[in-house]
Amino acid sequence: MKLLVALLTLTSVSIFSTYARASEALATANSERVEIPIHVLLTPSRGLEERNNVDVVLYGSLPNTCYAVADHEIERIDAHTIRVRQFAIHNIAGNCANEALLPKQQQGVVPFTQDVLIGRLPAGNYQFLYNKLNVGEQSRAVMVALNAPTTGRHYAEVSSVTVPERINGIDHLVATISGVLTSSCHSIDETIGLLREDDVFVLIPTIKITPAGMCLQVLIPFKKKVDLGLAKQPGIYLIQTRSRGNRDLNNVVNVMK
Repeated sequence: MKLLVALLTLTSVSIFSTYARASEALATANSERVEIPIHVLLTPSRGLEERNNVDVVLYGSLPNTCYAVADHEIERIDAHTIRVRQFAIHNIAGNCANEALLPKQQQGVVPFTQDVLIGRLPAGNYQFLYNKLNVGEQSRAVMVALNAPTTGRHYAEVSSVTVPERINGIDHLVATISGVLTSSCHSIDETIGLLREDDVFVLIPTIKITPAGMCLQVLIPFKKKVDLGLAKQPGIYLIQTRSRGNRDLNNVVNVMK
């Protein structure tokens, strides 16, 4: 057993070292790896259980086209505090050697989103730290609950979620979810579960299993539109859709004034 633990520890260290070397290798003689402050870290603060994978979405913008989104780092400060850092590769050669002289079309900021998988966490209260643009370190609270007894409902197999990238504040947020059912005895629930927070919507599409004689393995496509209503105020919103296999699909919407 001690040998197994030692081998696992050695493997973990080796994987981390390889990851660190790979991250450093992203930069070249004509570029540098730099941390990029983000606008916001988005994730549900409730509705998560130990069985769920926890993931967060980083929304930010690169200063101009001389930057390209690179890797991210997850740092466990302690058992209940996790810091997430986003990096970019900054080109410092060619036109980018003097960014003040960049053509106008290359000077604008470039928005980006980045999904970061944290994984399953034991029940408890957590703080996710991140570097907010023009502010500094900020935190977002997340509560993970113990697994509740199963209700017999199962997540639907969702393959895609379509939402507009930006909408006016007077318009309703509408998401279209698509996927497949895998049995003739499955049907999608008419009512899609919804958890709503200040800047996060969580969609929970589930299926009903109704045995009716022999259940056949078939692929039955489905598509449903879900009206999420009006956003409370202008800003960046996360629409997170739960799917079979503890897999989340994340979409970000910019609600304009």
